[in-house]
Formats: sequence, C-alpha cells, structure tokens
Amino acid sequence: MTDNPTQRRGFAHKRWIKFLLLIGLMALVSISFTLNVSAQQNRDTGLGVGSGDGQEIGINVAALNTLKADIAKGVYDRPCTAAEHDPTKWHTLVNIQAKCHYDHEHGDDPNYVNDIFGEPGAWFGNPGQSISYPWQTFKAATALEPNTAYVAAHQMENDLKHEGYIWVVRRNQKCPTGECITDFRLETHAIFGAHGMPTRYHSYSLEARLCHVANDPSSCGIVRYGGWIDTGRLFTTAPDVISCTHDVNEIYIPLPADTLYFPIQDPAARDEIRCHPNIVHLPAYPSAKPLAEWWGHGGGETRFQLRVYDPIGNVDPADPSHWQFFCGQNDLNCRYDGSIVSAFIGYTLQISEFVGPNNAPVDKNKDGRTDYKGYFTRWGAPVSNCTAAALDCIPYEYNNVVLNYFNNKEARYFHTPCDNCARMDMDISKAGQRWITWFYRYASGGHDATPTPVPPTVTPVLPTNTAVPPTATIAPPPVTPTLVLTQPPPTNPTLRVELSKVTGNQGETLDVSLKLYNVTNLYGLQTTCTVDPTALVGTTTSSGDAFIKDTNSIFVDNQFQSKGSWVVAATLKLPAAPISGTTVAYKLGYTIQGTNPSPVNCTALAVDANAKTINLDVVNATYNGGGTNPSATATPENPPTMTPSFTPTITEVPPTATPLPTTPAPTATLPPTAASLIAGVAEYQNHPDNAGIKVDLLSAGTVVVSLTTNANGAFQFTDVPTGDYVINMSAPNHLTVSESVSVPSTGQAITLDKITLPAGDTDGNGTVDLADASLVGSNFGVSAPPAPASADLNVDNIINIRDLVLVGGNYGKTGPINMP
Repeated sequence: MTDNPTQRRGFAHKRWIKFLLLIGLMALVSISFTLNVSAQQNRDTGLGVGSGDGQEIGINVAALNTLKADIAKGVYDRPCTAAEHDPTKWHTLVNIQAKCHYDHEHGDDPNYVNDIFGEPGAWFGNPGQSISYPWQTFKAATALEPNTAYVAAHQMENDLKHEGYIWVVRRNQKCPTGECITDFRLETHAIFGAHGMPTRYHSYSLEARLCHVANDPSSCGIVRYGGWIDTGRLFTTAPDVISCTHDVNEIYIPLPADTLYFPIQDPAARDEIRCHPNIVHLPAYPSAKPLAEWWGHGGGETRFQLRVYDPIGNVDPADPSHWQFFCGQNDLNCRYDGSIVSAFIGYTLQISEFVGPNNAPVDKNKDGRTDYKGYFTRWGAPVSNCTAAALDCIPYEYNNVVLNYFNNKEARYFHTPCDNCARMDMDISKAGQRWITWFYRYASGGHDATPTPVPPTVTPVLPTNTAVPPTATIAPPPVTPTLVLTQPPPTNPTLRVELSKVTGNQGETLDVSLKLYNVTNLYGLQTTCTVDPTALVGTTTSSGDAFIKDTNSIFVDNQFQSKGSWVVAATLKLPAAPISGTTVAYKLGYTIQGTNPSPVNCTALAVDANAKTINLDVVNATYNGGGTNPSATATPENPPTMTPSFTPTITEVPPTATPLPTTPAPTATLPPTAASLIAGVAEYQNHPDNAGIKVDLLSAGTVVVSLTTNANGAFQFTDVPTGDYVINMSAPNHLTVSESVSVPSTGQAITLDKITLPAGDTDGNGTVDLADASLVGSNFGVSAPPAPASADLNVDNIINIRDLVLVGGNYGKTGPINMP
C-alpha cells in the first residue's frame, strides 16, 4: 500500500480529535462532580424549599425527616474528610452527596427563604456563599485595623472558628398589630463556649422583610446589612437562677477586652449583654426556655437576641476562656451541644429619615417608601468611597419599606417571636451516637462536665389539638423565671423603683429605673422622687425602653433639688403608640455621697393621650448606704434583696365627676328661607366643661353666622337654606376642626358626630410643635397664674404632665383638621 502523507495526517488528526474529546468528556465529568458536591451544601438538598413548617422552624421538615430516616439506616455513618467540607457553604450535620457526617452544623437553611431574599451572598456580591462574609472578625488590636495581614496568614474568623457560624431563618412571623418583621434570615458568629463568651464584638448579616400590613405583600419591603455587633458585658447568675430578664441579679464578669475598641457607654444598661446563667442542675431536654442569651446592638439600629436552649456549658467567672462542658466527651446520652438556637430581632428595627454620607434621604423620590443603597463600616458608620463589599464597605439597603413613623418619614417595625411554638433540634446524630463534638477539639483535652445532669431526658407531650411538624423538637410551655428577690412581681398596674445597687462607695453611681408593670394605654408619666441628699445627689436622667429622648418622647427635667426632690416628666409624641405591658419608663442617675442609707421614694402621675389619669400603685426602694457587697448588685431594672417601702400608693384618683346639667344648645338662626337644621356637639380634649368653643357656619368661604357653645358643647343652626357649607370649630390653645355639610333639600334635620378639638397649639400658629412643648416645659410645676394661661391646656391651674401629654399626643398636627 502506498504511503500517503495526507492520509496519515488525516488519521492522526482524527485520533487527536478522539483524544481531545475524551479529555473534554472527563473534564466535564470532573466539573459536574465538583459542582454537585458544592451544591449539596447549598440549595439542592430539598431542605431549603417550602414553607408552613412552623413559626420557629427554618428548614423543610419533610426533607429533614427523610434525611433522618437515612441516618438511622446507617447511610451517613462515615465521618467526612477535610476535602469533603467547603467552609463557605451552609450544611446540616451531614454531606448528602458524599454520604458522610460532620462534627458540626450551621443551624437553619438560609435557602428556606430564597423566594423572598434571593440566593444567600448575592446581596454582598458573592452569590452562593452561605457561610461567612467579607467583614468577618479577626484579632484586631485597634478599632480601625485593616485585615490584610490576617487574611494572608489565614487568621480570620472563618479560618479559626468556622464552627461558630449560625443561621436563624424564620418565615411568616406573627403580626398582631401591623408594622411587623414577618420574615428574616440572620447569620451570626456566636460560640456559646470559651471561644466566644469572652468576646464583646461578633459579626453578623441580616436580611429582613418588613410589612406595613402583614397579609398584603405590596406593603412589604426589605432591609439588608451587617457588621460587627456589640454584645456588651458578660455575666452569670446565682446557682440555678436560669434567667436573663431585666429582673435577674447579675454577677458581672469584667474582662480587659471589653474596652479594647470602645468603652461600654452605659455599664448598667441591659441592651447589650452576654448572659450565661450558672446551671447546676440541667433541666429536662429540651429546655422550655433559653438557657443562655446574647443581646446585641449594631449599626443601622439593629438589635437582636440570640437564644440558645442547649448551651455547651457554663462560663467560668474566674477565667471565661476556660472551657466547661455540661456533657462529658464519652457521654452518648447528653445532648447539650448548642444545636437549638432562635432569635428575637429586637424590640424595633428602625430606619431614620436620613442616612449615609451627607445625610442622604432614605426616600429620595418621596413616594413614602425607602430607596436607599450605600456602604457602612464594620461599626455602622457611613462611607462613600466603596464599590464592593469588604471589611469596612458593608452594603446597606433599605428597599421599598413603607415609612410609617414621624410624619411617615422614618420607619419602625417590630418582631413578635413565638415562645411556645415548636423548635427544631439540629442535632440529627444517629441514635446512640454523638456527632456534634467539635468543641472538644478546641478545648485541648477539655475538662469534665461541671454540673450533674439530674433530670432524665424527657419527651414533651403536647395537647392532642396541637399541630406539630413531624419529629420537630417541641418545647414545653415556658416556666416563669425564679427571681432572687424579696418582692413578688406586681400584678396590678404599678410603678416600681428599681436600683442598680443597694450599697456602694462615695463617688460611685447609682441608677434608679422607674419600671412600669401591667399598664395599658399610658402616654405620659410624671414622677417626683425624693432621697436624702447627704446620701445621694441626682445627676442626669436617661431614656428607658418606653420613653426615649430625642426619638419618641418629650422630656421635662426640673433638675435635682438641694433638699433631695427631683421632678421628671415624659410624654410620647405622635406617631408613637401608647405604652402597654411591662417596661422601663426612664432612669434617674445619682452619685453616692457617703455611707448614709436613704429611701428612694417616688410618687407618680400617669395619664393617657387625653390627659386622663391612669391609676398606678407605687413600690419604692431603699439604698442601704456605704460598703461594698458584690452579691447584692442588681441590674438597673431589678429590685435587689432589700426592705422596700411596699405599701402601695395610689396617686391622684380623680373624684367622681358630677354630670353637667343639660341646657338648651346655643342656636343660631338664619333668615327663615327654609326649615332645615344642623346640630352637633363640640368639645375640648380635656376641660371641665365645653363652654366657649366658637362655631362658624361658612358658605363659599364666608361666615354666614356664628355661635359659642355652652357647657354642654352642643350647638345647632336652624333655618339653613339648601346648599354646601363648612362648619369651623375653634378655641384658644386648640387646633381648628372643619367639617363639610351638605343640605340637599328643605326640611332636613342633620346631626353631626361629636367633634373633639386637639389641644396643644399654645401660640395659635396652627401647629402643635416644639414651641408649644417649650412653653409647657418652661412653666412645669408652676401654678397658673402666674404661669401663662396658654400653658395650662386642661385649665386645672397647674402646669404638669396633663398639659405636656396633650402636646405630645398631638405633636406635629396642623390645623384646620378637615373631617370627612
């Protein structure tokens, strides 16, 4: 056969094509395998698809039950290798594709709410990254140290403490009154053990849907941001006092790292804490209430509480970096491994009118909904030179949120967690085995369990009519915390005086929290507190949880007087809702002068938005004098062990009102061209009677006839011709109210609804504003006269909270107010 070079090249070319195709096919197989392994840790497991599994559930329960069935069959018995673990991807306790198990898990599935928020990581430029973020923490020596060297040395949070990343994901949260956080996914780094407890600042990211009306998706918007959150100071409690409430006696554990970056601005505050109760006898598993809690405050006015129902162990007060465990490493029946976690997204999530560099508006197009995107530092300070997510370039987004606060220029939304709902235990280890053991690796031969688990493992039994997701861990009803107090919690509407300490040394501070219990519709509060000035001297007032300075309230502080008395008043201002429930009103700060004891006796006047009295019992307290007694320290909202003045004092119960005599309504008669009548009642917001209100009948903008009401407030116009009219009702110190009335034909008898004139316009400029509040505040406590009559809005001859609350309750309103 003749050798044909061209033919040889053709055969060779075909062989190379086949070879390259084979290589390509192998490469495709390899790529396909790699993507599949990655996907199993992300969203292709079925665990993140669905909804309706429960308010405290953040994973598809049916898919998890299928996984548990395979675990029971031994499908995942093999431990995973390092190569089978991707530190940037969320996973449960097993690798579904590789059929192996890890020694840690990361909580709820962030993909469970992808239909709401999109793919995890996409909002900060890394779609598919579901563990960690570009602003993870590291051992920074200063508040502004960059992370470049730490990234290069693999000394970042995800390198050193990967197992601490936790997802809490929630859908369809309760929304009892509107303005709700209905859905969220929170990723945070929180090790409830010796590697995390001593650290004040922790990283987080939050995406939340905020709905003006819970069942109306068109009223919803989304916020997205993250950073380093401040969890304040660390404390424990007396043995088996398992509570983190404001009422618990804390045992503070001071640490040098507490002030590494910033001072703790208010050491007595309870907004930022790491609370690890001293548990000696473990409760039945799973616990009905949290056994440890971290309360944090971050940039963007973010507040959230992490709640752990099965923490790893106690904190060692002498050395918080020393690991302690509730479970011995070889105890296969003990399950305290931090696998039941929930979160409360603070008491509010709020958005200010202006944010970012140059005070950019959050509603640029002024359509009543947010449209802000920008960048912030790890601490929540705005920056303007960022183009991508980084340590101090954290994306912040307020997307289409309805503005509902302060004249609809700001926003405040509330989260209502379900304390009694089913919670999911993410420890899905095979029966008789413990797979979550990562913390023993960190403890370098860690110590034995500190308490003895006394109660046996209990499977809670639910009522037969309770719907429970299959195999979800159900918490029993919550147990009222045991308080180390000599006083029972009040059951009536009460103001209780609560001290931050009962003994102290000269020069130290004493905080007095004025805490309201069981109140309803309270809008204003005035207190007069008296102490022995040789023992205590008042310094400053500060916000509580109810009345917040420069935000939702107007404060009047008559300053501490040399004889020991101190008058303080606060009113909410529109659009703040009335206060109901139990909360700290505001706080008084004192400086300790010497060793003398002193009672702290307060009287109180509480009112609703119409300045009507709300009856309160008052429970006072006693400061015991000089000397240090650490065991007696208490939170600023906690009455410590003491002998209180416990006889309730009911303040200012108004006398029974005597009905006004019924008198004929003032009548204005028009020229008798038709026999029609318009009648109504006009009243002041809070006067002893309703005499003196001017009522004008206008036609085409011109006053046709006028009258002035008598004590009943009733009026009527007779012989009114057919046509369209406006009735203006006005009085000094009140906003004018206008109502349109049509008389379609002769012989009509038209009766209007009762009209109340809003009080508070002391200067007659048609708006209730700061000038009106200033007039009332500058005359607070003064009789009228000599105080100007315009400051005495309820004409009781004394300027007090009853007048201030009328300004606050109508703050920002402008007249004339047009009635429909």
